[in-house]
Amino acid sequence: MHYLRGGLFESLIISSLMKSYYNQGRSAHLYFWRDKSGNEIDCIIERGELLIPVEMKSGQTYSQSFFSSIEYFNEISQQPKHPSFVVYAGDELISLKTGELVGDRLIE
Repeated sequence: MHYLRGGLFESLIISSLMKSYYNQGRSAHLYFWRDKSGNEIDCIIERGELLIPVEMKSGQTYSQSFFSSIEYFNEISQQPKHPSFVVYAGDELISLKTGELVGDRLIE
């Protein structure tokens, strides 16, 4: 696997999210978050007072570890556990107790 794959995948998904917002005539309030310990969320979508964490994983096979950063973020931010999303390189949409697993082909 190429060492840039993960970063390129994240850039593709962020670009798709931004394009979707702008095509609807809305501003994209998208942010990256990292704490001093290195915990991070690839994208946080701000909708009013609600912060929606979105992780991006270039793997095609789901792993429960995909949601570990989201679980940490939801715990410290005291945000509701849903909505939370992981976009991955698969093609399924699966609802889990920790959030939604979304295949990248389903992102517009």
